[in-house]
This record gives sequence, structure tokens and C-alpha cells, in this order.
Amino acid sequence: MHSWNESIHICNWTGILCGPRYQRVVTLNLWSGGFSGSISLEVGNMSFLRELILYNNSFTGVIPQEIGRLSRLRRLGLSNNSLSGFQFPGCSIEGSSRKNRILLSLIIVVPILTMIFVTLVVIFCLVYKSRYNKNIPQETNSDNENFPQVSYRRLHEATDGFSLANLIGSGTFSDVYKTIMYEKNMPQAVAVKVLKLAVHGADKSFFAECEALRSIRHRNLVKIVTSCSGIDFQGNDFKALIYSYMVNGSLEDRLHQNPLLGPENEAPYSCLNFLQRLNIMIDVAMALDYIHCQCGSPIVHCDLKPSNILFDDDLVAHLGDFDLATFIQHDSSSSHTTSLGIKGTIGYVPPEHRMGSKISTCGDIYSFGILMLESFTGKRPTDSMFCSSLNLHDFVKMAMPHKVMEITDHVLFVTTKEENMTENTQHRGPIEEFLTSIYLIGTACSMKLPRDGLHIKNVIEQLQIVKKTFVETIG
Repeated sequence: MHSWNESIHICNWTGILCGPRYQRVVTLNLWSGGFSGSISLEVGNMSFLRELILYNNSFTGVIPQEIGRLSRLRRLGLSNNSLSGFQFPGCSIEGSSRKNRILLSLIIVVPILTMIFVTLVVIFCLVYKSRYNKNIPQETNSDNENFPQVSYRRLHEATDGFSLANLIGSGTFSDVYKTIMYEKNMPQAVAVKVLKLAVHGADKSFFAECEALRSIRHRNLVKIVTSCSGIDFQGNDFKALIYSYMVNGSLEDRLHQNPLLGPENEAPYSCLNFLQRLNIMIDVAMALDYIHCQCGSPIVHCDLKPSNILFDDDLVAHLGDFDLATFIQHDSSSSHTTSLGIKGTIGYVPPEHRMGSKISTCGDIYSFGILMLESFTGKRPTDSMFCSSLNLHDFVKMAMPHKVMEITDHVLFVTTKEENMTENTQHRGPIEEFLTSIYLIGTACSMKLPRDGLHIKNVIEQLQIVKKTFVETIG
């Protein structure tokens, strides 16, 4: 070591490497340097030394015990010398050995902990999915042929990311979008009903609608095409029902939108004449008869109103929106019902339901009666003219039989034959009789206590008699 030039900084000597921060010797590499003599005891003062490489030299004597104090030493090379003595103490526990043990522990423990964490996450996800699936009615997935699934991505692409340009309706529990979907390369216009799952009760409405529509098929019910239950691109739950699109709008559109303007960007809707309105009421009554009397368990729609009556190409009425549908678990009597609270839309809900009575098929009959009166008078049950002392039912009842023409929607008789009949004095009598018959059925259905109303089969029978007589009269 005394042969090195002391005029040069030690860090620049051959075989010496210093640390960049403190300029202390960290490596002493004298491999095959032709050195001889004994190893200096001062080597123990090189506290920053990490590598001591002295092999292939001619060092003699005893290996200094001071080397044992080098706590940072990682590499020691003394072979091919004439050294002796191996009884120097080991490195400090607080030094390299401790750090090596810590490093080894981390190498072993970290992967094990990672595997345990991943396993727990997978188990949690599986348990959550299992419990979540148990809450879904089995019927929603049990009939894949009648109730196939479509992916969120496909719906997202079909609706241009659920663009407002495709939005055709919005309700408490859902938004509805119009789009075209392809099945076997054949385009089909559909309405995509997207559930607002953030709204309390929306998930229950989804399950109720799935349950109600799973296996029922009828000419006067909106047809469900497919469904979607999955995750959106943000990782949120997503549920949607896809229906055949009803191209001729709803009864709400026909009764209360300006018939000269029609829906935006579409041709204006034509007015509904007497016979068309009568046919619509028969269609709706047939739908109610099916869900009340021809299903395994009677289904109560609970939200019968003009916006839920939709029309196809031929103006055939279809009952839709089973968000609030309720199953009645009994044989044939409507007196034994299940209490599920107040459901429906203001103006169409039976008074006894508003007072907390149980839900029954009678409630749908009441709503149907109000729907009939609204369809022929053109007045909503929530019209500003109605207050606590006057409602649509009483308004019509007070006008019968001599003032029925005055309360009837003025655009109702629009065909040539019907206009001639109303203008011709000799035909005013029969027209008033037809209207009186309609209003009698409507008021009989919308009695204050729904259990006092007509049975749906009686309603259909009476409506068909009115239609038959009307057609025979106008030739």
C-alpha cells in the first residue's frame, strides 16, 4: 500500500473504488497484484468496505480478526495466499447478517402474502356473485330460448353510447332508447329499456318485469325480445330489457299531443275515431283478461294508463311496462290478495289502494274504467278542472244521458260517415246511445270501491256488443 503515490487522491489509486457520496473506500481489489507480506490490522478501520479481494497474491501470516468488524462487507476473497487462522468473530448481528435475513424473509413472505390476498379476493368475489345470483328470480335465466341475453357492448354500440338522440322516453325507474338491432342479418327496430339502478326500487321493478313477461305471450302484450344483465364500462351493474318497437306511439301520444304536429321528426299522428278507440279498449281488455285469468297465477299490472298502451303498424294496442306488476297467489277469487303497498300513477290508482288496502285484479279494472273515460272524453283524470269535489268518474256520470255529446272529445268523430252521422239529426240519437253505453261501462269499472266494478269478461262482452251494433248501424 505504501507503494501507491500519496500525491494522488486515494480514490484514484489502482484497485480502489470509493462511494460517490462520502468518498470512502468501498472496494479494495488487489487480485493477482503480486503483493506480499501480512495484511495490515488497519483494514478493520475501513468501515465502509464492501469488497475485499486479495486472492492470487503472496500474503502470509494470520488473517486479522479486525476483518470481523467490517459490518458492510459483502465479498471477501483470500484464496491462493499463505494465510492462516479462521477464529475471528463473525459479522455483527446488526450488520450484514441481519440485513441478509431481512431480505431473505421479504423474498419469502411477500409472495406468500400476495397469494393469500389474491385468493381471498377471488373467494370474496365468488361468494358475492353466488349470493347476488340467489336474489335473482330463477325464471329470469331459466328459459334461454324465450329469454336470450345480449351484451352491454352490443347495446352501447347500437344506441351510440345511449345517446340523447335515441332517447324516446324516461320514467321513474328507467330510460327508453330506440335503435336497430340485427338478428341473423335482419334489422329489427327495438326499444331498449335501461334501468336506473341508482333509484331505490329499480332493481325490484326489473325482476318484477322479468317475472311477469318470462313466459306470457299474447297478441295484446308488448313482446320482449331479449335482456341484458351485466357490467358497464365503468364497472357498474347494468340491466336492460329489449322490446319490439311500437312504431305508432302510445295512446298518450294520440290523445294529448297536438295531432297536427305529431312526435318530433316523425309524421304527425292521425286522430283516433270512435271505432278505433273502441277497438283499443277491446284490445286492452283482452290483455287484462289474459294476465288476470289465463296465467298460472293472476298478474296485476298496477300501472294501467295511456302511456303504457302502445300501437303496432296496424294500430293494434299492446299493454306494456310491467315495472309494478304483482303476482296474486290464489286460485280464482280476487278477494284473497297480497299486501304490497301503494302502486300506480295518480289519477288511475283506486281510492281504496290509496287508503292502504291490498292489491287485487279489481285495481286494474278501476284503472281501465278511468282509461276508457279519458279515451272518449279526451280529459285526463288529473285535469285542472277536477278537484276534491269533482273527478272524471263523477264528471261523466253527471253528464249522462243527455249531455254525453258535450263531454265527448271533439276530434273523436273524424271519418266521413261518422261526421255525417253527428251532423244528421236523425243519427244523433244512436250516436248518443253508443257514447252512453261506453260511459256506462267506464263508470261501472271505475266505482269508488273497485270490488263493486265489473269483471273483465263482462267488460269484453259489453264492448263487443257496442262494436257490433255500431258497425251494423254505420253500414
